[in-house]
Amino acid sequence: MANIPREIEELKYWTTLLYEILEENKKYIAKKSNDWLIDSEPLVLKVAVHCLSILDLLEGTKPSIPTIKSNINFIDNFSIETIVRSSMETYLVFYYVYLDKLVGKRIRKLRYKIWQASSLAQRQRQAAITTNQLQQLLKKEKSNYLKLRREILNSKSFSKIKLLQMKDFLKKKPFDWKPIEGWRGIAKTSPMTEYFWGDVYNILSSTTHSNAVITNYFQNKNIKDTQERRSLSAVHYLNLIIPLFIEGYSQLFPSVNIYIKKDSNLLLNIKIAKAVVGNYNSIK
Repeated sequence: MANIPREIEELKYWTTLLYEILEENKKYIAKKSNDWLIDSEPLVLKVAVHCLSILDLLEGTKPSIPTIKSNINFIDNFSIETIVRSSMETYLVFYYVYLDKLVGKRIRKLRYKIWQASSLAQRQRQAAITTNQLQQLLKKEKSNYLKLRREILNSKSFSKIKLLQMKDFLKKKPFDWKPIEGWRGIAKTSPMTEYFWGDVYNILSSTTHSNAVITNYFQNKNIKDTQERRSLSAVHYLNLIIPLFIEGYSQLFPSVNIYIKKDSNLLLNIKIAKAVVGNYNSIK
């Protein structure tokens, strides 16, 4: 890319801020009652790493492989779109477990336990052909899962939880942590509208699941130009999601909240991003 597009400059800005708030929060010392908040950090770090990968992919790839005669010069928009979709999913996990103010802290902590239990339960599907070390790990994780499951079932708030796969959970089978309405149900109560979530998620999924690959590529003579345009569109969506992570993280940790409030330009940019995703309405 000869001239650096605005979308890339914005992504660099937001990525820098993600790492700044992660660095700022290293001084946080959790009380025992708040140690569950620490597990929100990997979600923010995951997106920060995604951003760095996207910035690298946007540079374009020109491999030199002697056995391949054709000239290869491309931007891997497939990976970029997949990463952005993953970032959107990560935000909804972050919001549902840690930020949803429509429910109390007790429910959010219970959601946290269910999220953890779901991960441990699903890992039990690991193929039987494993190393001894992995078998021991899975055995330990199963024990942790059963302990979490007992805590969840004994919670006074469990009756208020409606899981997508409640039957599997009750039968000790691997289950999904999401509520009955899935991703869309979480998006309904998040800062983004369900329409923004649905339209953008479908756009990003179109090439992830390969059903739009032919129409989007082979009808265009300049394939790299198409790759660049699709990549920048995906980055535009990501630039609207990262501000939600930053604001949400600041709501959990006081030092981060103080840090971002010092930057009036940052606060304005967060407000603009929230207005875009929060007032989006799909034209049907």
